[in-house]
Amino acid sequence: MKREDINEKAKTLGIKNYKKLKINDIISAIQVAEGNSDCFQKIENCQVIDCCWRERCQQ
Repeated sequence: MKREDINEKAKTLGIKNYKKLKINDIISAIQVAEGNSDCFQKIENCQVIDCCWRERCQQ
């Protein structure tokens, strides 16, 4: 997902100041806003295959 797509998702979810945040912080905020844990790049060898952040997260 591109930065502009992530920004749009953050905007849709009502995340404030998303344009000033680092990409990792935006993704964590999106995860929380969607009712998930903010695990982005915090779990090594994550087993959640269907996560939309997986490719970017597990680099």
